[in-house]
Amino acid sequence: MRRAVAVGIALIGLLVLTGCGDQALWTRWRAERDLWHARRDVDRLQLNPRLATDRDYARVERRFAIIAERYPASRWGRAGQSPAAFDVGLVSGRAAIAAARIEELRGRLPAALESYARIERDYPGVFPVALEATVARARLLGRTGREREALEAWARVASGFPLVDAASGEAFLPVPDAALRVANARRAAGDPAGADSVLAVSERRIEKELMRQHGKRAAPDLWTRLSDTRAARGHWEESLDALRAALSDTASNRVAPWIVLGLARRSLEAGRPDSALAYTSWAERGFDEIVRPGAILLSARVWEARGTTDSALVAYQRFLDAYSDAPNASAEAMFRRGVLFEGQGRWEQARTEFRALAAVQPTDSLSLEGLTRIVRHHAERGERDVAAREGKRALETLDQMMAAQRDETVQANVRRTRADILVAMGDAAAAYDALVDLWRRYPATAIGIGSALRGADLAENQLNDRNRAIMLYREVVERARDAGARRRAMAALTRLGAERS
Repeated sequence: MRRAVAVGIALIGLLVLTGCGDQALWTRWRAERDLWHARRDVDRLQLNPRLATDRDYARVERRFAIIAERYPASRWGRAGQSPAAFDVGLVSGRAAIAAARIEELRGRLPAALESYARIERDYPGVFPVALEATVARARLLGRTGREREALEAWARVASGFPLVDAASGEAFLPVPDAALRVANARRAAGDPAGADSVLAVSERRIEKELMRQHGKRAAPDLWTRLSDTRAARGHWEESLDALRAALSDTASNRVAPWIVLGLARRSLEAGRPDSALAYTSWAERGFDEIVRPGAILLSARVWEARGTTDSALVAYQRFLDAYSDAPNASAEAMFRRGVLFEGQGRWEQARTEFRALAAVQPTDSLSLEGLTRIVRHHAERGERDVAAREGKRALETLDQMMAAQRDETVQANVRRTRADILVAMGDAAAAYDALVDLWRRYPATAIGIGSALRGADLAENQLNDRNRAIMLYREVVERARDAGARRRAMAALTRLGAERS
């Protein structure tokens, strides 16, 4: 230990003697060491988060806050500093963001929002920090139902930050992505001209930046985002041109397989299945194994889009033969085979696929959807006894899953599937109770809010219980964070003459 200390002191002395002992270098080393130790504390908590108490999180939050205070933004967050000083500002800002994220995890949302806003203001010269804080604040504003403020924050991301990090040479992808978010929101609000205006500005910015970045590290990502932006405007040929340009850029060699796969996806979106198939074939056979699974799966989707069901079935089976150990993708392949068999009237084969998926990946969302489709298939054909039998079997499976699973996302998906099956069985009263239970358990989620609206509709139209429908609609208006859901609920209350009663 003494020798290590002596070596460290000698090294520092050597740096000073050789003129490299800038104070910022020494400060950067200490700051990075402090941040590393704080992150280790977080890693320990995440080993078993269920055992971590609020006090544990408060302790780690304070540790990050101390780092930000030790290397203050007033000293290290300014523009025009040396690279070493910039790195200190980066450490300081990231520690401040980590503290704010823990505030958010602890449910202290107003404090977290204020922290993110303060970080954005305090680190104007450290763009990665200011950008990360603004993005985190925009997301949290959206989560808490403050859509207008969230949209303003996303607009600030889209227009107020550079497209490329001057220090690393990497593209700041949240910037063009934010423009796409703002445009989507304006279009959803009935303002297509405003949406196109946002996209046009973003497109020009990216094109201008690409003139400087040709052959550099950021170029492939910028070409890809340019393609996305043009596609969002409906300019399909220009969108494909951007991906072709990306493929020819000298900086794109390392990502060429993914660009080819992107060309296949974009061709499919553009309604050009023949081109999409050509690109999937290239991606599958022209590169190493790395993109082959995605290429096979995409080719199956293209065959589906062309209406060539048998070829799609063969492609999905080819994927399963080679990549059955890829959980999410193999679940998609099995589920799609079931849907295609069902569409062809080959119900026994469809049910076999759905049941096989439920056996090998019981908690996957597509597996749960397959269980629902089995019950719904018989119910829609008036086979009530069979639907009841299949429904009972599925409900028993779901109850066992709920008892065994502790993952909250799985629990929510299983409960939603349980409600779906009760609806398919025609048990409106039990389905209503299940939907209300979902709303009570998950009021801040899309699953919970959607369940409240479905439950209200069920009460109004199947149970003929106006009072229960009004109760749920009012709860959505008062508690839901989703503005669209609140509008739907208010419209229903107006229709029922209950907006003020």
